[in-house]
Amino acid sequence: AHADGTHVKDLSFDFVDRALAECATVGEVETLARQHRIRLYSAQWMFGDRNGDSIIIEGKSIVRGGGRFQVCTNFRQSELAGRPPICPRYRTAVDLLSRTETPTVASCREILRAASGSNTQYSYVLDLNARRIHYYHFHDFSREIVFDLEAELAKGNHSIETVPLFPPKLEARMLASQGAFYFAS
Repeated sequence: AHADGTHVKDLSFDFVDRALAECATVGEVETLARQHRIRLYSAQWMFGDRNGDSIIIEGKSIVRGGGRFQVCTNFRQSELAGRPPICPRYRTAVDLLSRTETPTVASCREILRAASGSNTQYSYVLDLNARRIHYYHFHDFSREIVFDLEAELAKGNHSIETVPLFPPKLEARMLASQGAFYFAS
């Protein structure tokens, strides 16, 4: 199993990479997912598009968004069997989003702040219309790095190590040094 909970031998390709490279809509991502056997043991993948459509791929189960927003935290919504979610982070995010008429980057950042936990490694707000990623490290929402998707795509195939872009955090180093199941990068 891969560190993100994906059983890597199940697919001969990286599903997320292919979906992001080849699919223009959430509907196309869902079609691609249903064509392949995806087993996610602990991970979940959330996809959204500029049309407001969204899904959470939990492996075999796919949870479709059905309203103005969709929230994903550390539990599988497909396993609720009609019970309401008890995750406080989920409930906080849903409550705040329900009271937000028109989401903005600032309002979404505040919702992430309210819903993040002490072990939250990174958070981001995707502004799909502006094609920007507003990225925050280790639940510090006072520092933001903004990635312009057009500029990053123009650079071709590359990756960005985000942790060195932020000031070192003692909490993150301590968490990593404890050999915890969470990683600080």
